[in-house]
Amino acid sequence: MYSCKKSEPQIVEIRTEGFEPIETRFPFEDIVPAQGVTYWELGYIQPEYYDSRKDTIIDTTQIVLFGGDLCRNSSNKDSCIGVFNAHKVPGTGFAPGCFPDYCYHLIKYRQNDEIRIANDSESIVVFLADIDSESDAILLALVSGYNYQINNVELGGIKPSKNGYFLIVNQATGGCGEPYFTWQILIHISTEGNIEELRRVVHSREEVSPCV
Repeated sequence: MYSCKKSEPQIVEIRTEGFEPIETRFPFEDIVPAQGVTYWELGYIQPEYYDSRKDTIIDTTQIVLFGGDLCRNSSNKDSCIGVFNAHKVPGTGFAPGCFPDYCYHLIKYRQNDEIRIANDSESIVVFLADIDSESDAILLALVSGYNYQINNVELGGIKPSKNGYFLIVNQATGGCGEPYFTWQILIHISTEGNIEELRRVVHSREEVSPCV
């Protein structure tokens, strides 16, 4: 007699020898952008709201990190900065927040006097050109839908390879009233920006996922 019961994933682990833990939420200070990029910023985009007392729309965007010197060669720096800040951003990004994902992150940057946006894996690779630092690799993993825990190498680790970086990252699956799994995932990111998922195992589980 055959059973139709769905088998449950077994809890196992990926070996972490040689990996260093990821130590901060946004470890991107060592980002090496493409040639011609003179300024970039990682923004946390939140919904605008109307302030009735001031009769104005409030932009609540937060700049998490930035690099370079915006408009350093401009003859009218104030105007140049104003144009950059007023540049409209798309309504999608990565690393979402403020349920149900109304907030998100993206990178806005200036390259050869053009203002550009990087908000998915393809545009991030264009922004970076080559994945030649740990910051580059971690950023591309985050943009590609992988998560990492801080100071926990089992769910957030990195080590160099001959052609890029190995990363241990994680993802969560499960729905309201269903088992909640945390997956431990080993990926490789090449210097060209190609991502290969090498192994995926269950790191932990909760019997019932909470309903929000």
